[in-house]
Amino acid sequence: FLFGLTGVKGKTVRMDLNGIPLEKWSTLNPVMAYDPQQVSLSQGANADQALTRLQTVYGNNGTSFPSDPGYGWQYIPDVWSEGNGSLSFVCTFAQNSAVLAMKFPFTVKDYEIIIDQVKNNPNVRITSAGKSREGRNLYVLTVTDGGPTVSKPTVLIYAREHPNEHDNSWVATGALAFLMSSSPDADAIRRQFNFIVIPLLDPDGAAKELHENIINSFSASSSVESLAYGKWFEDWIANQNRIDVVLNLHNIESAEGPHILCPFFEPKTGRYTRCEAFNKFILDEFMLKGYETNPHPWAANYSNSRLGGWLCEYFGALQVPYEVNSQQSNRHLSLDELLQMGRLLVLGSAHFLSSE
Repeated sequence: FLFGLTGVKGKTVRMDLNGIPLEKWSTLNPVMAYDPQQVSLSQGANADQALTRLQTVYGNNGTSFPSDPGYGWQYIPDVWSEGNGSLSFVCTFAQNSAVLAMKFPFTVKDYEIIIDQVKNNPNVRITSAGKSREGRNLYVLTVTDGGPTVSKPTVLIYAREHPNEHDNSWVATGALAFLMSSSPDADAIRRQFNFIVIPLLDPDGAAKELHENIINSFSASSSVESLAYGKWFEDWIANQNRIDVVLNLHNIESAEGPHILCPFFEPKTGRYTRCEAFNKFILDEFMLKGYETNPHPWAANYSNSRLGGWLCEYFGALQVPYEVNSQQSNRHLSLDELLQMGRLLVLGSAHFLSSE
């Protein structure tokens, strides 16, 4: 959910959410902002340094979270359930207008602002695979060192296959911020690899807050968007480029699991082992930074009706999906910590490919 309130200065307002999946939301703390600040990619590139400034506070539903999660947002601590599939929270407002959301929102407007920030960076190539059904650009961002992309190992990171899962757009944006930065690590990665980043795969679905829209349309090319993205990647391969690894980002609900996990490994024996090895490189990066992880996938599976599975099926890419969770039951994250997750995915991917 994402909504605004007006006329609330000096008032204490109770809100009740009914008919919700309480087993997943019991440790949820909605977020609130009076004047949300746009995330700067230069700030996002320095997210690791920003973490030292965090202080922890506690919610009355047994959670902990940073007192200042960043960019104007605050967690609401007074959350409880009275049973029967309901969740209640109360907030006292210091200003007349406020925005409330289930998690840190990443909207189509936020995405357009991110695109504007990228336009003058020499290491990022902005292309549009085409237009969505409603006329929005389907941006594809390629990050490299400015030289030829041919024959370089390539990693695709994409988010919002489920358009209403906002956490993963922040993670993909953090990957982009790190990759285009002046960091020596980022510079070395750009020289050795191509990274393709799509922070918002389905802008029409995101604008409508849908859960599913184009997600299963790739094997049958049954949507305008899947046709456009499919053609872009076919052209990429036809121009002698590679797709080695695909990271398909999603997010789970607060009480469903850790900060990050890989839900599925590819089922074929050799591919399963390679997914397992890749996942270890990724989770090692996250554990070093204090994130909660789970090394065990839910199942051995993949779907070629989705973009990642389609690229796996036709071009041999290794598909490794990830579920992220900004509101893990014991410790909720700041926005900088969400952005840092993108940096860690890039580092883990690069270390894995360099090891082969």
